[in-house]
Amino acid sequence: MGKLFKSSPFQRFPSSAIFSTKILGIAVFTIFFVLVMVNQIEMVINSHQFIPLPSNQWSHIRIVPLPMNVTNGTDVYFLHDTFTFETTSSSKILKSAIQRYHSLIFTQQTSNGIDSSFDPLNDKIAGFNLTDNTNINPNFINKLVINIISKDETLQLGMDESYSLLLETKGFELNAKTVFGALRGLESFSQMIEYSRFNTASSYFIQHCPWRIFDKPRFQHRGTLLDTSKQYIPIQAIQSFIDALSYSKFNVFHWHLIVGSQKTQSNNQTYSHSEIKTIVEYAKERGIRVLVEVDMPAAGQKCNIAFDSSTDEPYELALGLMKETRHLFPENLIHFGRYKENMVCNDDKDSSEEIKKDRIDKTNTGVWEFFQSKIVDYILQQENQERSPVLWQMDDDDDNDNNNLLSIENDESLIPKQVILQINQLSTLQRAIENGYRVIASNSFGGLNQTWQSLYNNDFTVNITNSDQLARVLGGETNMEITQVVIDDDKKSIISQDWITRNAAAAERLWSPPCINGADLERDVEPRLERFQLLLMSRVN
Repeated sequence: MGKLFKSSPFQRFPSSAIFSTKILGIAVFTIFFVLVMVNQIEMVINSHQFIPLPSNQWSHIRIVPLPMNVTNGTDVYFLHDTFTFETTSSSKILKSAIQRYHSLIFTQQTSNGIDSSFDPLNDKIAGFNLTDNTNINPNFINKLVINIISKDETLQLGMDESYSLLLETKGFELNAKTVFGALRGLESFSQMIEYSRFNTASSYFIQHCPWRIFDKPRFQHRGTLLDTSKQYIPIQAIQSFIDALSYSKFNVFHWHLIVGSQKTQSNNQTYSHSEIKTIVEYAKERGIRVLVEVDMPAAGQKCNIAFDSSTDEPYELALGLMKETRHLFPENLIHFGRYKENMVCNDDKDSSEEIKKDRIDKTNTGVWEFFQSKIVDYILQQENQERSPVLWQMDDDDDNDNNNLLSIENDESLIPKQVILQINQLSTLQRAIENGYRVIASNSFGGLNQTWQSLYNNDFTVNITNSDQLARVLGGETNMEITQVVIDDDKKSIISQDWITRNAAAAERLWSPPCINGADLERDVEPRLERFQLLLMSRVN
């Protein structure tokens, strides 16, 4: 294929031009051109109402997750051998993405994991039949124009990921407010392109054109948890995992990095500051936030042997760890994990009886209350509320064994409203949002016994009718169970076919509109997930 991308001629100005009338005129024209372009892009994105697509119109859509709104025709458009990506943006993130997607689309002989419907053996997976399209457009499309409004590349909760993708005879155009919306649009575009080793006209084409896609995510937090505290996973395998998340339009890598009750790892099975920064930057280039989980106070469980939990030492250690994570992880959320460790002070410590008596009681809850108040106070006040703490709120049944130290009804003063609760039971989620907390849902998204169908049907907002409460549901997370992690021989991937299908089902639940509740899974969903599974396996392995 041809060049990867072209830059606009308006990006450069002659260095010798000072204040000449000619250069001033060019500058004025350029500003006018940019303003008009920005206004047009905003009109394209904002004017559309993002009306969900009925499930009986999904038959020709290959994209996972399913877009918000789609219209299409019956033509076939071919991509010219010189096909390129054109943009006026100077974003390094976008230019790097263009290079990646150019490689994914055009340099793999089995593009998108299949040989398309020209091979009858693949008709079922491909999900279409070329004979259905009687109108083969004679025009070859030679470029995709990418327009981005904002130069802000801040990657945080609530970032704008909306985009529009217009594939018409007059040309292909991708519009987005941010570079992260453009990344999502590029992924959708890449999934629409088919490859055929039998076609003499062009190997690359798109069926059912023209397309007009207007898309945005339903939830702003869409993550997957990976636990490296119990099993070391090589850097390359983590990067492959992040790639897989981006292909499914997840935007959070929940990294369970530290747990205090585990044995110390050898030096070659730990992550240096440099390696952590590499992973964080790698994720950002793909629009993925890295949410670190450091079990607190479980992370200090080892230290409880050496430190009295009623003195300042363990808290100073924890605060030092908080400062360290601030420099390594730009993410404005930090996860303190699940409070399930034994936190009772050792009563035989001579030096702290008076301190214990004055400062805290000797129960698990008392120690935890004092500890968490220190940490939350640091996060919310000393950091000027730049970060929000996240805590696990486990099943109600956990109260029986003191694993659950949070009681939403009784401890509102203990848990500030700035704290985000990650919840694995719908009844607890409902009570949390009723009490004013923001939540992340993890119900039915973890466990090896969950089928992709159960993940797909897991609408954790189905009974929430109050709009204010619904707004407090930030999104959801899946979990790659430690028993699912199988590192391949070259230590470059942990991705399995079964995990791809299950996670893709959850991804569609978190991205796509509620209309998917009425989907016929066998007819409307399974063919797309089968094809998507092949696509990802060809990309990450």
